[in-house]
Amino acid sequence: MSLESPAALSRREAAERWHHLEELDDGCAVVTRRLEVVYLNGTARALAREDWYGHPCWYVLPVKDASCVCTCPAIRAGSSAEILYCEETIYPEDGVPVVLGVGIVPVGDGSTPADTLLLLRPKSPGGDSDAFRREVIRDADELQTRVPTGR
Repeated sequence: MSLESPAALSRREAAERWHHLEELDDGCAVVTRRLEVVYLNGTARALAREDWYGHPCWYVLPVKDASCVCTCPAIRAGSSAEILYCEETIYPEDGVPVVLGVGIVPVGDGSTPADTLLLLRPKSPGGDSDAFRREVIRDADELQTRVPTGR
């Protein structure tokens, strides 16, 4: 009988909890309250570095300036029930920058900081920014109703 390491067990448990996100066309990332990535669906994995598990989101989805963590709304979302929105430009390894609209979905029960789900949608240049923002927030809100809460 082989025993799983704690890291392997945590990774498997996250995959089991969040596997339903694979059906979405949008990228989805689940981060801990310390902004460590514990799950990426296939669409998000296509944007991320290969060695993503357990690394900070700013490393996994490479940004130009990691100081984004200082103002990141995902930190506030972990202890709130409110859907938040931000935009971030990432620089995948293929070298083509991607501007993402990010719907930040708290998935805990609100009593303690918990995981946060990031709905990642590429933003088309020249589109209606307000309409895009509302659409991402609406879809993030709908997604929040379909995710399991708590741990």
